[in-house]
Amino acid sequence: MMIFTKEDLGPFMPLVGYAIAIATAAYSIRKLLWRKDSVWGIPLEMLDGGIKGIFTAILGGGMVILWLFASPQTTMYYVALLAVLFVTIVIVYFLFSKQIQNNRYYKPRVTGPTQTKLEAFIGGTQYTSTGTRLMNANPDIDEALADVQYKEDLIWTRQSITKVRVGISQKYMAIVVLCFLCLTTAALLVLVKLTEKPATSVITKEQSPGLN
Repeated sequence: MMIFTKEDLGPFMPLVGYAIAIATAAYSIRKLLWRKDSVWGIPLEMLDGGIKGIFTAILGGGMVILWLFASPQTTMYYVALLAVLFVTIVIVYFLFSKQIQNNRYYKPRVTGPTQTKLEAFIGGTQYTSTGTRLMNANPDIDEALADVQYKEDLIWTRQSITKVRVGISQKYMAIVVLCFLCLTTAALLVLVKLTEKPATSVITKEQSPGLN
């Protein structure tokens, strides 16, 4: 049973639809993706700032384009786009999780006089000369890290560590952008179905003469 219909809201239905779309997307992304101290176990400071800026621009432009072209005539295209976005999210998330699983290590961090806590960090893919020597002597990566006091750049080259971090950053930001676009597409579909008008429709004098 619907709480209200488009007739109840009249010319304000588009505004309500926009508000619901924005609020739903923002809240869902915040709850699903953002954590206070980490991104699925990876410190937030590891995310590259330049990458975040690029993906933010893509997100903003994508949402505007979706809004401009949402109309009763394009609903089928939006349904197809919604399916493509969902499948893409699943694939990128799988690649993201796999890369973290393969390159995430832990080191103890002192949190009190007698307490320590395991802290996640990202390793690389190419060993330094020191790393090669330690791994040849004992192929236990945890022991090798302990031998160098968990200084990862003594085990892996700085270039390979940076490459892994950038790859994780790209996939993470791609997931954020795709989720926002997916939610926005769904919200615009609902809006167009309820109003039976393009999403760019605005309140006109004919729709609400009392406000003019």
